[in-house]
Amino acid sequence: MANEPVQITGLKELDKKVRELTAATGKNFLSPALRKAANVIRDQAKENAPYDSNIPDGIHIRDAIKVRRDPNPKQKGANEIMYVKPFKTKKLPVFYWSKVEFGTVKQKGQRFMTKAYDSQKMHAVKVFMESLGKAIIRETKKLERMK
Repeated sequence: MANEPVQITGLKELDKKVRELTAATGKNFLSPALRKAANVIRDQAKENAPYDSNIPDGIHIRDAIKVRRDPNPKQKGANEIMYVKPFKTKKLPVFYWSKVEFGTVKQKGQRFMTKAYDSQKMHAVKVFMESLGKAIIRETKKLERMK
């Protein structure tokens, strides 16, 4: 699950048109749509993350689960990349989240991130398509009015 890409096939024409529209308007349509889709998985992962009310400082893995955009997706051969995972914060070193997720020799993995992805991936794709579609329609209408 960690680096499992979701690929939608048959969208070469759409990709070409989105690139043309991006060039014409100077706006990035993929990033906001992809972030909305990633937020769906993030919210489910936060629900699934283990929580122990006995921790005295009240800091948990779920507090660190965030969506972050890759600053250089082109280096990895993609147009946009969003990561959904626990990120290190000042109060929470989350180096151990992968041990909780995947387990160790002495502990079975809880798979909170994997379950979030598996249960919400189709909903996230729908959210992405709706958001991208609305943005494209909105911007094409603006371009038509300008002509």
